[in-house]
Amino acid sequence: MALPHPFGDTAPAFWTGGPGPASHHNFPNKSVKPKSNMANPTNHSQYPITTGTSVFGLKFKDGVMIAADTSGNYGSLSRYPNTQRVHKVNDTTVIASSGDLADFQYLHSLIKSKQTDEDIRGGGITMRPEALHCWLTRVLYNRRSKYDAEIFAPIKVFQQYWFFFPIVRFDPLWNSVIVGGMQEGKPFLGCVDYIGTAFTENAIATGIGAAMAIPIIK
Repeated sequence: MALPHPFGDTAPAFWTGGPGPASHHNFPNKSVKPKSNMANPTNHSQYPITTGTSVFGLKFKDGVMIAADTSGNYGSLSRYPNTQRVHKVNDTTVIASSGDLADFQYLHSLIKSKQTDEDIRGGGITMRPEALHCWLTRVLYNRRSKYDAEIFAPIKVFQQYWFFFPIVRFDPLWNSVIVGGMQEGKPFLGCVDYIGTAFTENAIATGIGAAMAIPIIK
């Protein structure tokens, strides 16, 4: 025996006015967000670049240890799981970097070009970690000092006169590079940041690791 419907014979049909299969429903006092177009694109990330996370370096009695993960992050998405951020320069020098991976690839190509020049000149001279650390300081500082002032912004004054002021863009290589290796039988560990600030220390971490790992070690 069928039970009577609580609304009686005037009960509305099931899901009256609701969405059909695979469609959206406009609820009362709600509006569906329009799809993005070329004029109003949807922003999926505040940082549309691929970056690497923290790098950790530790100097001990007989050598240097440098560690980094292999994750390449696109915004908050771990997009590339096998990204190499620790590179061997020669038999005595290793570099690692956090920050923009594209900038680090460019910086690594400059280092390889520098190493090739040293090999062509001959004489058995190789780039030592302290020399590379000093050279990277000049490279990164020189890049951050190159301001792009070729773009001018028009500003109207007193509704009559137009003035053009240069827009200065700060565009360094967004990396913190750790250099480690053996210098005349002694361990060397140094860091250069994206504005060319260089320092040496027994324990170095970049990114958020500087606020987490270093206090634990010290």
